[in-house]
Amino acid sequence: MAQDIELTVGLKIPDTTAITAFKALQKMGITELKRLKRDDYYKFRADSDDFGKVAEELGKTDIIVNANKHSHHVKPAGKPFPAERDDLVSIRVLVKDIQNSGPGLMSVMRERLGMKYIESAETGVLWTMGFGCERDRAWKLARDIGNKFLANLNYQEATFLESEGGPQVLVLFGSKSDEPVYGRITEALQKEGIQYEMKVCSAHRSPKLLDRILDEYKASVIIAGAGLAAHLPGVVASKTISPVIGVPCDGNYQGLDAMLSIMQMPPGIPVMGVGVGKANAAAMSACRMPKDYETVNIIGDRN
Repeated sequence: MAQDIELTVGLKIPDTTAITAFKALQKMGITELKRLKRDDYYKFRADSDDFGKVAEELGKTDIIVNANKHSHHVKPAGKPFPAERDDLVSIRVLVKDIQNSGPGLMSVMRERLGMKYIESAETGVLWTMGFGCERDRAWKLARDIGNKFLANLNYQEATFLESEGGPQVLVLFGSKSDEPVYGRITEALQKEGIQYEMKVCSAHRSPKLLDRILDEYKASVIIAGAGLAAHLPGVVASKTISPVIGVPCDGNYQGLDAMLSIMQMPPGIPVMGVGVGKANAAAMSACRMPKDYETVNIIGDRN
């Protein structure tokens, strides 16, 4: 069965093209741009059921990936690219020639390298921009940068890969020590093709930051995790009408105190709870909510 596969290839050594473009944009006054990465982009149509085998062969194709100087990532088309591990607003734009040059590459792969399962090939450049500003401002800058400077619209097209409306799922945890839990959540969301944002913020130590995050990332579903008294899910639920999934983390009493805190949120501040550290249960529930449910009715005693 044929499947679409995407391959991105970046330099391990400094990318002079990206560095030059970044410095030029900053000199133009776009100081909110804090990061600019460039990856070569390939999209293949492969006549094969074995994604793992195809991914391995593509990653070893010498005309594309040089293991000494390149890092690469292979994924099924439609799945998200790896999330950036920082607090910047990341926006990706794919720049491709309107007249694609893929057939030449495909011919080399099929004839010289014997990869007969390759049916088509597209090429492009994937730019990743990181902004240190609010999401609305970041999107305005990204549109200008992508359409005016990164793509020549006379013969190229620029496609933004993120949704301008914000993430489907916002993942909020109270401490970086909870990474063993939230790391599995973001990994599961990524595998399911769910757009998400991951933030670490304490309801007690950084209440103003929490308000800014909730105001900026208007997600369809929020996964909030914490240990000990586990106030974060309840505080989040008191500030938004989006469904909140509470994830208790192991602290005292193997996380029993956190689980009971989430289960006993005050009336009018409902939080769906999962078991202690049950990252996969939280992720799968968050994946289903935007797809399967138009409304959620919560019925209870008035008192």
